[in-house]
Amino acid sequence: MDGLRIHGSERRGADFVDSVASGRFLFSMVMSYTSTCEVPGLTIAGADTGSFKFTPPADAEYLHYGYCRTIKGIPVTPDGKPTPAVLAKAALEHASIPHVTINAGSRVSPRLPYVATGLGYGGNIRTRDAMSVQDVLHAVDYGRIVGRSLAPLADCLVIGESIPAGTTTAMAVLYGLGHRARVSSSMPSNPISLKRRVIRDAFLRLGRKGAGRTPQRAPGEKGGRTEGAPGGSAGNAAGAAPDNGRRLPGRGRPHAAAPPERHGGGRASDAQVPLDDVAPKPPGPGSSEAERQHYMYRITAAVGDPMIPFVAGMLSSASVSSKVMLAGGTQMAAVLAVASRIGYDGSNVAVGTTSYVAGDKNADFAGLISDVSGVPAIAVDPGLDASKHAGLRAFAEGYAKEGVGAGGCIISAMLKTNAGRAEMARAIDAEYAKMFGSRAA
Repeated sequence: MDGLRIHGSERRGADFVDSVASGRFLFSMVMSYTSTCEVPGLTIAGADTGSFKFTPPADAEYLHYGYCRTIKGIPVTPDGKPTPAVLAKAALEHASIPHVTINAGSRVSPRLPYVATGLGYGGNIRTRDAMSVQDVLHAVDYGRIVGRSLAPLADCLVIGESIPAGTTTAMAVLYGLGHRARVSSSMPSNPISLKRRVIRDAFLRLGRKGAGRTPQRAPGEKGGRTEGAPGGSAGNAAGAAPDNGRRLPGRGRPHAAAPPERHGGGRASDAQVPLDDVAPKPPGPGSSEAERQHYMYRITAAVGDPMIPFVAGMLSSASVSSKVMLAGGTQMAAVLAVASRIGYDGSNVAVGTTSYVAGDKNADFAGLISDVSGVPAIAVDPGLDASKHAGLRAFAEGYAKEGVGAGGCIISAMLKTNAGRAEMARAIDAEYAKMFGSRAA
């Protein structure tokens, strides 16, 4: 189809496209949050660091209402470029595709009906574990429940996300699971050096505690200390947190206080340590599946975010009975890496993204998806380089590139209606003009 390109197995990609063409699509937008986004310079998914926590709910409200209720205006970059939700909304409305909002760890709840999971938001991986192991287990289980419930409602369940700095936590999880990932960014100039420093600091922190290098008890094993449902005793990926630790914001439960930062979060002697030298080593070929799964849970808890295990759970259950399109960029590679340890039906799965992510020379998107799984990746060129609006041309110039399931939503709209790239570009132009009114330029 005009504007679509398949990466990976062309036969599997073509089979996926043919199986869902003209079918019923349902878009699920998963909101989440990681405090890692508060590291200065890591993301521009908002006007400033204080506004990042409002970006996921504002994206959800914009998709639902056409305007936001938790903030004035819409989510924008510091220089005013709009959220990729404008692309997703234009596509969903053009093809009359329904959508549902899911709160899987958003710091701020949206002012609209949504599926509540009760998951807390993720901590800053530079200074502490993102979640406890039990949090990850809950996220996977809740994701399975939601995925099992939504899958029968459509021929293809499309799953997107909104989480500032999600590429950094995705890269950390991928590295921790043995994939030397290069990830994309919401900026034209990818702050990859800063991302690597943040992840290096997280791995050094884990190394000082022995996480990922020494045997640990799995969740639920006798003698191990795990965290129960919200309000239970605290635990984390490297062992139990002391009860007199600082409380993790948004959770109301104790968490270990982080050591004082030096030189960007680590010790002075750590400043030049290469990332590859400090990355945890996954269990070797002789390990059992149980050991590999337990290791995955610990790494995801330590350096991930709530969205990754939740969407992995959705994928696991939904792919049994429906086609599933993971609508996003490099974050979805981390979802696939985690899902590979809990199981999913790869014959029913594809990744959908924009050509701006697939063509990002800093990221090697196609190679990453191929390294993590055998599922095909479908990239769409929305044709925004020719838009009359500078705010839309910015996507083709490297800003945002993807988010809020934009690529997957455009692909879904094209497959449902047989619309070409030019038709979708006109729909996006019209939505942008409506959003900004007379200020559109």
